Amino acid sequence: MSLSETPFGVAKIQHRKGLKRLCDFALALITLPITLPMMLMIAVAIRVGSGGPALMRLSCLGLNGRVFRQYRFRVIRGDLSAADLLHANAADAGHLTPLGAVLLSTGLNLLPQVLNVLWGDMSFIGPRAVAVAATDRREKPDNRLLAVRPGIVTPDAFHPAGQSLSESERMALSLAYVRCAGACTDGRLVLQSAARIFRRRS
Repeated sequence: MSLSETPFGVAKIQHRKGLKRLCDFALALITLPITLPMMLMIAVAIRVGSGGPALMRLSCLGLNGRVFRQYRFRVIRGDLSAADLLHANAADAGHLTPLGAVLLSTGLNLLPQVLNVLWGDMSFIGPRAVAVAATDRREKPDNRLLAVRPGIVTPDAFHPAGQSLSESERMALSLAYVRCAGACTDGRLVLQSAARIFRRRS
């Protein structure tokens, strides 16, 4: 029997999750005075530049498989739906708006997910959220990924290999993260990533 299967292990895991949720909530509140004006400006720019809704709502599976609406800024044409973001060739097919291309390249399209963090649907760092629409086209997701809240920033973003990682490698990193998810793990990932960037610049 492993430690996680004992009452002591369960208590340790719950404490870790509780501390992480507290840190996420506090950080969301602290950053909201900065991010909210930015979100309002971007929303106005999208409405003026391309018309249509500024936000896209994607149904995703969260903690314990609970379905929630993940928010992000619309980066594709107004005649397309959030499900179109699931297509790998969405950008190549010319679906992106000019402003959407900028938002996507800078990651600012994910800024509304700070609200998802505030409401408890997501975390700042965690595995990639599983879209409900994606589960209709393939096998059900690994239940281990649903043991924690999905993140705005995923564990593979901290890996030195970056975008060159394969899908199986990204999944392995997510599962490794789930096994030790918590505020301390997040802090260690951020510090390691910052140190790596500093060494490169030096």
